Amino acid sequence: MMRFLQAFLRAAATVVIVAAVAIRPAPAQTIDANLIEAAKKEGEVVWYTTLVVTQIVRPLVQAFEKKYPGAYLLAFRVIISIFELVAIGGAA
Repeated sequence: MMRFLQAFLRAAATVVIVAAVAIRPAPAQTIDANLIEAAKKEGEVVWYTTLVVTQIVRPLVQAFEKKYPGAYLLAFRVIISIFELVAIGGAA
């Protein structure tokens, strides 16, 4: 019984390792220079998020504005996601 358990755990660990190596994150979307210029011309980019402001959003806003000077990122924290809104609307 112990040998079976050890063999099973080895096989499971192998599957996890192979899956971790095989699964690659999707490549980031390429930023179009025209999109950046349009944002600078408009002056701001609006971002609605459910992320925590102090821990995640503020550092991202600062990094965005540093990388793209002249394009300001206005972040608004919402307490309900679009998926929750759709679920509520569908249930009504």
